[in-house]
Amino acid sequence: DSILSTTLTVLPTSSLSDNASVCQGDSIFLEGAYQTIAGSYVDTYLALNGCDSTVTTVLSVLPVPSSSASTGICQGDSLYLAGAFQKLAGVYTEVFMAANGCDSLLHTTIVVLPTHSVNVNASICQGDSIYLGGGYQTTAGVYVDYFTSSFSCDSTVTTTLALTTSVSGTDTESICRRYSIYLAGAYQSSTG
Repeated sequence: DSILSTTLTVLPTSSLSDNASVCQGDSIFLEGAYQTIAGSYVDTYLALNGCDSTVTTVLSVLPVPSSSASTGICQGDSLYLAGAFQKLAGVYTEVFMAANGCDSLLHTTIVVLPTHSVNVNASICQGDSIYLGGGYQTTAGVYVDYFTSSFSCDSTVTTTLALTTSVSGTDTESICRRYSIYLAGAYQSSTG
């Protein structure tokens, strides 16, 4: 008979737990694939002693905050959004860092408000004046006045002013004695 004595050693397996988080829309490689859904994932590795070793990862998905805003600008003005001065109507998205470490999105809608421009012709008699361009004007020319429209945008009125020359003349009238004639706003009966 021969006797074979066997000493059996039970090698320990190791089992670890870990927590991980990703931002919504991102992924992490667990259980042989990229995971995007919160849950518990188990990965098996070969330990130094040749036994299986497991790592259980509890995955949480962090939300990406998103908010919206709307603003109006006057035609010809601009607003700094998304890294540049924007002059056109549209939706512009900016990315910020949220408190949870994920991106935070701000969607800003720009509405372009109209400005109004009106051209007007006016005339005055020589020697008269008219209030245009911030003062009383007595000479022909082009004058621009600025007003605030209902949208709080500039509105302009451009007035082209012309001078009308006055016409004067002399007329001679005669009347018989004891008669009168209506002149200069009253009945006149004396020479003048």
